[in-house]
Amino acid sequence: MAFHSVLVIEYDGTPTVDTVVTQNVTNTNRTKITDLAREIVWSAVRYFNAVVNFLSGRPYNPADIPEDVTTTTSSQQVVQTSPVDSATLEKELKQTVKYFVSSHQQELLRLKGPPGSRPGQYPRYRTTSLAKSIKYKIDSSGVKAKVGYKDINGPTGNPADYSQYLADKGRKSIPDTAMALSPIKTQSGYLLQWSYDTEGYV
Repeated sequence: MAFHSVLVIEYDGTPTVDTVVTQNVTNTNRTKITDLAREIVWSAVRYFNAVVNFLSGRPYNPADIPEDVTTTTSSQQVVQTSPVDSATLEKELKQTVKYFVSSHQQELLRLKGPPGSRPGQYPRYRTTSLAKSIKYKIDSSGVKAKVGYKDINGPTGNPADYSQYLADKGRKSIPDTAMALSPIKTQSGYLLQWSYDTEGYV
């Protein structure tokens, strides 16, 4: 049976997750020599280097004199941002779309007619076939779904055609449920966006 798609529901951008990780950081500290004995030794070394450099014609660089160097290792926590894995995205999308379909079905089964519904209201049910025809399909990418009607021959005709007839008469339909539930988010808070499906039947 054909599926008449009405809405496309997909992730708004690429969902990411923040993870706190611990990293080891090595700090190097350089300090001037303050010990008197060692200062005398380095003074002699400095003088010897100066004489050697002078005789050899090389420039003398006082910065070449060694310093006391100490290293310390500490740990710090940093936040790393990475894309959410595809399996999680597909799972949460499916849960959210199932909830969306269930919510719309509940609106279609809230009141039984007659009397019939009025413009601005959800249709009242008589046979429940319209509510039962509401289905969804998850795209192979796992980040997009389609919501619409499964084509069947019900007492009131094809549900997709019947729903369009009711919408033309001012009754609420799938897009109204989308607007009522907006913003639509998954269980973990990832934002979904919806739009009208221009392709129709799939």
